[in-house]
Amino acid sequence: SLSIALPLERKLLEGKKMGIEGDHQLTNASLAIHCVHTYLSSIGVNDNLKIKTTKEKSEIEGPLPNKILNGLISTNWPGRSQIAKSSALENTLFYFDGAHTAKSMEACMEWCVEASFSSSSSSSSSS
Repeated sequence: SLSIALPLERKLLEGKKMGIEGDHQLTNASLAIHCVHTYLSSIGVNDNLKIKTTKEKSEIEGPLPNKILNGLISTNWPGRSQIAKSSALENTLFYFDGAHTAKSMEACMEWCVEASFSSSSSSSSSS
């Protein structure tokens, strides 16, 4: 059957940050978890995920297994929501994202604004 995977609720991350940042990544994470769940179920493996599925949508509920949570936290994709410090320019950060569609450009802009605000807030509070 086909249903829409709703975005992962941030509370399921238990206060931790995903390795790839941006609110849009909550949808990507949810889709990845749903795919893993579907595959494991098809080969008879119980992944201990609690997923509520209705006729049209599917939502992840209740705590994420540690392996899945750790995977979301440790995921690293260079060039995707990446922040790099300049070795040549003091106090300079570069924000990289390989957005490739109009929608992903919008998500990239939202992430960049949020990340740059967060970076400037943390650097000014540590000064």
